Amino acid sequence: MLPAAITRKTLAAWGGEAVYLQAEHLVKKGAVLKADISGDLITGVIARESGSNVYTKLRLLPNGSIESLCPCFTNRSQGLVCPHVVALGITIML
Repeated sequence: MLPAAITRKTLAAWGGEAVYLQAEHLVKKGAVLKADISGDLITGVIARESGSNVYTKLRLLPNGSIESLCPCFTNRSQGLVCPHVVALGITIML
């Protein structure tokens, strides 16, 4: 998947509409401190309200889905796409 193919519809498909809205909120409040893309890997830093940061990343797959590599609880323990990686996608899309 090319970065140009990242759309709102694609991002919502990754984690669902509720996750997209949470991610959009992170972007709007300036919590995405850094977002970079290199090949099929998007990496970045998301500020948490607690003052710590989440260093997160995701891999874009050829079929339009992603491999979430976020260290957060939602991803590690539940295997779900989290707002952190979707926020990176929104930032790259902008």
